[in-house]
Amino acid sequence: MGCASSRLHEALIDANTVIITNDRRRAVPTTPSKRDRTCFNGINALSGIGLLSIPYALSQGGWLSLAIFLAIAIICFYTGVLLHRRQPAR
Repeated sequence: MGCASSRLHEALIDANTVIITNDRRRAVPTTPSKRDRTCFNGINALSGIGLLSIPYALSQGGWLSLAIFLAIAIICFYTGVLLHRRQPAR
């Protein structure tokens, strides 16, 4: 299970970069985020929000809210397709 070249061993934040805000020291990343980490964090945040809010919204809104959620999902998917088309090829 423990591979030395595993990406889990990479540092997420450069420990040499420190700023002081509100009398607290904290590290700030100095390199841009990688695409796979960015996508994972975005999906993780959206999944967490959905898991907590969708059941309550459906119980309060009924079938109409389900149709609205489906419409929003289609719009978000289409937006993702447009963003993918605009991304330059490598």
